Amino acid sequence: MPTFALFWFEWGSNEYISRMKVGTSQATALDFKLRGFDYLVALDGEGKRSRYTGDGYNDGKQLARFLESLLGNMEYYVTIPFYRFDSNIPRDSVKGNFDGSYWQKWIDGVVDSAGNNLKGFYWSLEASGQFTYGYGDGRVSRYLIEGMSYYVRKDYGLDFIWIPSLGGRTVSDLEKYTDIKSYHGYFDYVFCQPNYYQRQFMSDGTSYSYLNLLDIFQWIRGIDYPKVSIELEADRGVLGIHCSDNRDCPTGTSCDGGYCHENCRALNPVPCIDYACDYVNAQYDTLGELWTNRAYYFSTDLKVIDAVRNRCVKW
Repeated sequence: MPTFALFWFEWGSNEYISRMKVGTSQATALDFKLRGFDYLVALDGEGKRSRYTGDGYNDGKQLARFLESLLGNMEYYVTIPFYRFDSNIPRDSVKGNFDGSYWQKWIDGVVDSAGNNLKGFYWSLEASGQFTYGYGDGRVSRYLIEGMSYYVRKDYGLDFIWIPSLGGRTVSDLEKYTDIKSYHGYFDYVFCQPNYYQRQFMSDGTSYSYLNLLDIFQWIRGIDYPKVSIELEADRGVLGIHCSDNRDCPTGTSCDGGYCHENCRALNPVPCIDYACDYVNAQYDTLGELWTNRAYYFSTDLKVIDAVRNRCVKW
């Protein structure tokens, strides 16, 4: 049962830094291995946290060198950044072909500098209807993703994965407004983000209940299981960090209701852990066992994994 852990990094003032921690300590590849993860997926906030100079080859090369020095012997997937650093502007035209694009040069730069640990690439734009309905500012060309897929999978013999956000859509809206069913063939793995941990309401305004989560798991499983699977979700809201104001909280969280809060739909850590555990319950309720392939989002602290597994061992 391969497990994929999301690994966050960012471009600092003049170098890359890892955002992953174990409490206050820098997380290492060994920390992930000890928690049973098989692969890391290096993420950059859809491109907004990785360096952009306009030179895709050198930008990719620089990131690959950083990841190789950091991740040791653990296999990993590298982001293909969609947006420019700290911007809502794509790194190249999304309407044209892949050949000669910034993204092709990025892939070349990564491959030329990475070692045997490189397992594949991750298409970073999470919008689940980006090819047909758009991502906010336009639509991504089918020819672009088709060419990218062929280049990664055929020319280089590497994996190509996608982790689209479902955004609290009902099953009916997932059928109407997402491209997962029609475009999953371009990827080796697709991990759908149910967003149940984060969202109190669904796209139609109704409460996002556990029964809704089951319906969504069944919908995902019916596409092309186990190639199309799920992402389990939790964040630092499960850690129960007490606070009196924001100064008491880690970067990226805020003080609310006496606890440091991130994106959980609840403010108290106990229900947050319960919501995270529901992802495991839903796997058993839909398949009778843990799903074969699973990705894990847990913000930037591996103690989130420990806290959830203390209550929900199979997480």
